[in-house]
Amino acid sequence: MTTAFENLLYIYGDAICGRKTILPENCDREAIAKKAIEQNILPLIYFNLFGEETNNRYYALVMQSLANNERRMFFLGKLSKELNEAGIEHCVLKGSSLATLYPMPELRISGDVDILINPSDEKKVMKFMEDRNFVVADREEIAQNFTAKHPKAGLFEIHVKLFDSEFDKYVLKGKFKVKEPFDTMKTPDGTSLNILGKNDGLYFAASHMIKHFVKDGLGLRQISDWLLYVEKYRKETDMDGFNSVIEELEFKKFMNAIYTIGNKYFKMNFECEEENPEDILSDMDDGGSFGHNDTDRKKYKVKLLHGLYGKSERERRKGVLKTLWRIAFPSKRTLIQKGFLKENSTAFMVPVGWIKRWMDVLLRGKLKKIGSVTGTADVNDEKLEKRREILGDYNFYKNKRKENEKDV
Repeated sequence: MTTAFENLLYIYGDAICGRKTILPENCDREAIAKKAIEQNILPLIYFNLFGEETNNRYYALVMQSLANNERRMFFLGKLSKELNEAGIEHCVLKGSSLATLYPMPELRISGDVDILINPSDEKKVMKFMEDRNFVVADREEIAQNFTAKHPKAGLFEIHVKLFDSEFDKYVLKGKFKVKEPFDTMKTPDGTSLNILGKNDGLYFAASHMIKHFVKDGLGLRQISDWLLYVEKYRKETDMDGFNSVIEELEFKKFMNAIYTIGNKYFKMNFECEEENPEDILSDMDDGGSFGHNDTDRKKYKVKLLHGLYGKSERERRKGVLKTLWRIAFPSKRTLIQKGFLKENSTAFMVPVGWIKRWMDVLLRGKLKKIGSVTGTADVNDEKLEKRREILGDYNFYKNKRKENEKDV
């Protein structure tokens, strides 16, 4: 773990707990700011790191992020109201519903908005979004959401379930479901939004954190979302029941490591069996939020998950073929979204769109990207093995069958 990242942890802990930071002498604020950007938390720590300074490049970035988020939240409030008026049951997930846990909610900024709907309303909501000038993409077969992008509102992810089918089956064992009626929350500007019930929110905040740790890499926001949620709602939720599920799934060591981060770096006070979380933190330092800083993770992610899920070589090959078919012959909606067909194109134009897509893949050198998506790309074996070891240490990677170590 680098010095800059370690300093960021202490500053971030102060910021999310409403404390001012006394910076150490010879503090490299530029290096810390860079790490904050990699973790997508610069607005949250800016004032603890730079105080009231306005004459640096980071201030402009923070102000732009705040403006974009305010616009996004305005659209969310309007959209949620219209969904209610249309009789479409829904609730807001992730950052938009958790920001009020922070001392300054407007600084807890997400890159997109996540909305959960009933699966039976999927086609209806797709049409609903398109009628409001969102460009809607098809949902992949096992995926939990489809995307809808607006030129002003930005990216919305519309979930028909909380997690993709494979992660829910192999890692969560189907234990994390929506069981309660939705609650209602008020945003700082007075907008009313539907959110998960308190116990459902507890399970989701934990499992969302676990999902990113397992798949790509954990981010500081997911850790602080969880810790602040528990700190606020532990007396109003069934923590005993939750802890029993964690024990059953063998996630206790991981959860204790997260609590240890809260106690050691954020100066919080959680009862836990102390763990050494340095491997998790170093993984976060190397990869950035969601592992986006480590381009190798995209290449070996599919291979990692195949082993994690215990898939046989036959299952892997079947998955590769399905992915290649989806890439080679996308739907009309996807072709329009990607710009290969015009909005009013007929079904007869779809083959033309396919040809345009194939030419784009060949001419723009995207074959390597296809290798990453299908899990057939050459990968950095050392990095892959390192992530396997980290996941194994926390009881996520349990499949040791030889066929799972073979290349597809």
